[in-house]
Amino acid sequence: LMIAVLGGGAMGAALAVRWATAGAEVALLGTDFDTPVLAAIRDGRAHPALGVSLHPALTYWSCDEWGSVLPEAEVIVVALSSAGLRDPVAIGAQSARADATWVIATKGWQEDTFESPTEVVGSILGSRQRTVSLAGPALAAEVVAGEPTAFVFAAYDAELGKRVARSLRSNSTATVVTDDVVGAETASAYKNVVAIAVGMCEGLSERFAESALNRTFANGRAAVFAQGMTDMVRLVEAKGGRASTVLGLAGAGDLYVTCLGGRNGRF
Repeated sequence: LMIAVLGGGAMGAALAVRWATAGAEVALLGTDFDTPVLAAIRDGRAHPALGVSLHPALTYWSCDEWGSVLPEAEVIVVALSSAGLRDPVAIGAQSARADATWVIATKGWQEDTFESPTEVVGSILGSRQRTVSLAGPALAAEVVAGEPTAFVFAAYDAELGKRVARSLRSNSTATVVTDDVVGAETASAYKNVVAIAVGMCEGLSERFAESALNRTFANGRAAVFAQGMTDMVRLVEAKGGRASTVLGLAGAGDLYVTCLGGRNGRF
């Protein structure tokens, strides 16, 4: 299986390593923003964001070299920020195979249109049937280290989702497949909002700890977490998704790990 990963940041590199470890042939395709990352890796240095060397079988390609790789890729993994999603995908789609599967690891909504990542990629491809949304609790540092991780593959085409999920499954990687794309994408985005609120409670507890008042705000953090889950269910259902998706890996699981160690929880 030939996989091309668009985006050389922490998550893109971590997913590339995970797929390579599972036995796939993987090419890591950097954007214009990833030039320092590719330079460091090609010089034998560690990935700047992850602090580790990557899988020896990976190959690395800059933006002007994508046309040499994408026509061969059966699966294209999109690991870009939501703000920088549209243009690179549009460029990549010009040379990608018509039957390629697009796995979207991007989380969030477009600032101007509120489109989800699958909606953006689907509009560029002309259909969402070849797209699979990747969700679930997966900190990049643990993904690249091979620590136990469970991913959700949400796809409109169930068989397509199952095939991609099987390609990543291993002793340390569990995969779940769902057809609730709206639920998975909405939960994946909204959990960041909730994690910031929970992190604010954490920040307050640290402030009081410094003043020797010894208040942890654990009750407050739990209340915000629970209310955030409730709001997430309401939002997902209003958009046509299912509450069960929020109660699983894409919602509760991802929110929990983001509160513990994600960037939005620390913010």
